[in-house]
Amino acid sequence: MMPILFRIILFLPLGLLAQKGGVSNTTLSVQNNAVSVNGSDSLIQDSAKQIIEVLSPVEKYYREHAEFGVYTKPATSQYKRARLYIQLAENGKTHLFSIHDSLCINPEKSKVLFQKMEGDSVFSLIAIDAFSKATDNPLCDAGKETKVVYARWSTKNNKSKFKQRTVSSCLRGITNLTATDLFKWNPDSGPLELNYHKGGDLYIQVIFNPKDFHIGFQSTSE
Repeated sequence: MMPILFRIILFLPLGLLAQKGGVSNTTLSVQNNAVSVNGSDSLIQDSAKQIIEVLSPVEKYYREHAEFGVYTKPATSQYKRARLYIQLAENGKTHLFSIHDSLCINPEKSKVLFQKMEGDSVFSLIAIDAFSKATDNPLCDAGKETKVVYARWSTKNNKSKFKQRTVSSCLRGITNLTATDLFKWNPDSGPLELNYHKGGDLYIQVIFNPKDFHIGFQSTSE
């Protein structure tokens, strides 16, 4: 079977915010099913639980359009911290999952670096980049919060598992040392090597090999 690769780039639609600004929020009953396997960010959301939430214009747009998108929702009574929402899309179907994230807020850039469907499963690698916003530290006024997310989504039960790696964060003191521009990486060029420094002697290397996409992230140092 020939691999099916999709490379989709999204610059967070500030124009969309302006365009949708006159649209009132919409109350809608939705389901959000995801299981994180990333340590402290672990999250299990009950697939049978229906929650009522008010949709912003941006959320409403993505509910109505079967396309990739990334956006932030502030803390709510259900979630005490801001969350980063990622919508995956494949063959007219979508899946929305979220991550605890109070730093990578309203990202200006996001891109599907790799995506392949095999059977009922969709495997995706996503790059997300935002200017540092949640700070009173003037040193981070031009800082970046950058992460890469690997997700496996089952279209059969509409659940997903994901792992994330923060490769740059002014607010957390993480320095990106990756030689490749994330948003220019092409799966045909070979594995993506992520290198970053978390302070002291802690230098991290994480590899994603598109030929071994089932494995996800392979780390040699963490």
